[in-house]
Amino acid sequence: MSPAVDKSRAVEHYTREAALAKALELSRTLENITKVAWVLRLTYTYQGGQVTSTHIVESAVRQPPNELEFLPAGAEQVTADVFPASRFDDLPLPTRARYAPQYRAWLIWRAAKAIGKRPEDMRAWVDYSPSGKDDRVQSWLRPGRYIGD
Repeated sequence: MSPAVDKSRAVEHYTREAALAKALELSRTLENITKVAWVLRLTYTYQGGQVTSTHIVESAVRQPPNELEFLPAGAEQVTADVFPASRFDDLPLPTRARYAPQYRAWLIWRAAKAIGKRPEDMRAWVDYSPSGKDDRVQSWLRPGRYIGD
């Protein structure tokens, strides 16, 4: 007679299928991570002129993007402002006017993401309404006002 084996303390041995199932479960978890949209306003001098550009970058990491990655070769950075797009919701009214172009770019970026396009591929009056975006920006700048005032 063999002694009884306590199976509650047995080591679980994974088969290849079990390991793949665990990996698939982890990948689904990674897909469900909330991504953060970052707004980058970059001002630089290039070929004797000053250029300001806006970039919207989505990242699953809570670390802001490096502004130097968006700087063209041969350009010299003057200023860079990086912040999460969620900051638009609670930005104080007196400072909103300074960020109106970035807010408009963010609205177009969201519209592009909704239809699966890149923002630079969006066509006015075909993919989005420019006057609608302008109205949204004006309503963000002065909440409570009526459109057309």
